[in-house]
Amino acid sequence: MIAVAAVVTFGLRFVPMMGMRAVAANPYVLAIGKMLPGGIMVILVAYSIQHGNFTETRNTLALAAALVATIGLYLWRKNVLIALVTGVLLYGALTFG
Repeated sequence: MIAVAAVVTFGLRFVPMMGMRAVAANPYVLAIGKMLPGGIMVILVAYSIQHGNFTETRNTLALAAALVATIGLYLWRKNVLIALVTGVLLYGALTFG
């Protein structure tokens, strides 16, 4: 029983790895991989603007500054992680700091 469980577990972990080469070379997967960072940025910006508090000028300016910084860093460095972290930290510092 242990041998059967080991074979099934190994198979469930190994078989998907064998198919990764075919999936990774698929042109549709490559196109999605290129578009995904931009799509994530658009979703996060839309969510932030939708849930932003625009009743106070301070919050509106903080959101605008964080948005400009995030977009600018992304266009300059082409690194989603740096742009998002900087934008979130800047917005938090300007809003809550």
